[in-house]
This record gives sequence, C-alpha cells and structure tokens, in this order.
Amino acid sequence: MTDRCPDEPLDDLLHDNVPRDPAFELDSVVEAARAAELRDRRSHSWRILLALSIFLIAITAIIGALRPGWLPFDVPFQRAPSEEVSGPTVRRDTSLMNEPRGDGAALLRIPAGTLLRIVGKSPDGRWIAAAADDRPNLVGWVPADVVAGLELSGLPMVTADPKAAGAITPSTGPTDRPDLRLESAYAKDNRLYVSVFNAGPADTRGVILASVDGGAPVPLDGKSDEGLRAGQRIQAAVTGVFVQIRSAVSVVISISPVVTETDQMNNIFNGIVEPDQPTDLEIALVE
Repeated sequence: MTDRCPDEPLDDLLHDNVPRDPAFELDSVVEAARAAELRDRRSHSWRILLALSIFLIAITAIIGALRPGWLPFDVPFQRAPSEEVSGPTVRRDTSLMNEPRGDGAALLRIPAGTLLRIVGKSPDGRWIAAAADDRPNLVGWVPADVVAGLELSGLPMVTADPKAAGAITPSTGPTDRPDLRLESAYAKDNRLYVSVFNAGPADTRGVILASVDGGAPVPLDGKSDEGLRAGQRIQAAVTGVFVQIRSAVSVVISISPVVTETDQMNNIFNGIVEPDQPTDLEIALVE
C-alpha cells in the first residue's frame, strides 16, 4: 500500500483498490438529480396550491363583505345594516299616560330612544298626545319635555279624552254662532269618512275642511262647500285620504273662510278608525 497523507479522505483509504465504474457513478448522479427535481416539483406544487387557497379565501371574504347575497351560503358574523331612525323620540324612559297629568294611569312603558307617532298637544302645551311606533293603536300622553326632535308650534291641539269631542263646552260669548262637532271617524272602502254635526244655533257657511295627522286641510267629498245648517249632520269622505281599519288617526275639522265657533275643542277626533258597519262572522258549514 502506498503512503497517503493523514488528511486523505477515509473513503479513498477504504476503497483504494476498488476499481471505479464511470457508468455507475453517472447513474448515481442522474438519480440524485431526478430526486432533487422531484422534490423541487412537489415543493413548487405546494406553493402554487397555497397561493391559490389564499387568493380564493381573500376573494370570498371580499364578496361576503360587499355582496353577501352572491354567495351560496350564509356569511357568519354578518353585521345587519343599521336603520336610521327619523322622527320624534323620547329622551329618557317614560310612561304613556291615559290623561295629560302626572297622576294618571300608565298605559305603557316607553324606553328611551323609542320612535313616537305624534297626534297633537294638550291645550297648555305641556303634554304630547302620541303612540309608540311599535304600538300605533295605543294613543296616550307623554310629557313634552321628554320628546326630542319635535316642533310644538305646528301641532294641533287635542282634547284630554279622545271621546270628549261629543261634549260641548259652555261659551261665554255670543250664542248665535255655529258649532261644528266632529262626532266620529270611520273607514269605508279603505277611505276615511267623518261625521260632522252642527250643534250651534247658527248656520255654517263656507267649505268644511279636514286635516288628518297634521296634514294640509282638504275638503270633504259631497256638499261640504254648502256649509251646514244648525242641527244638520253630514257624513262624507275626506278627499284623497285612505286608511286601514283599526288604525289610529287624528282629524281636525275647520271652515273656510274662518268662522268663530261656540266651541272649537270639539272639532278634533283622536282615536281608532272603526268600520262603517260591525263585523258579523258566521260559520257557513261544518263537515
């Protein structure tokens, strides 16, 4: 054996006399290259798959945020669009009273922020006749100082009792004046009808107008332009006003040109719209 340097590779020392096969060594190199290429391909495929997955997740998230209806499945944690509340609301928790006074009976507890459906105001302006937006058929009174977003000057005056329109307040002035009394409001063929009676000793001349829920006064259908004689009654539809049965309305009648009446407090109706005839349900057949 020939002398070798101490730092010569151990493999060369062990295989010093083994003949080398160039073909075998070439095959080994080729196999190693193929294995390395296969590893590179697998690694590259995983990178492509990961990139595609991230891209698809990002696209799905964007569509879910902007157009959730396009997706074939429900988007979790989707925030419902907030609805803007417009109109008068209560500043703090309060009660809906049956009368415009603090010691009256409470009809309903109204939490702060509740949207109100305004009907009118008391004669002294200290109370507001209104209904909660989710209970439109229950009309009562709330203190004016707890209502936000409301201009009191444009509200019609409402009597303390919605049925007090039938009462006549004695007048201290002359008695030869008309006195229109709004007796009732009812629905017929989805139209709003009113019954108006002249309880005064004098005739009414002019056009009888009706204002619904604070809207502009409009004439009554029929012979409302002929006025109303003393002791005469007219039942007519309010022009262009359609309502549903059991809905709450506030109606104020007036005369054009303006006439001083004996009592103007009974020109107001504040209540629930009733049908023109009572409902009569019958069982036709039982089998």
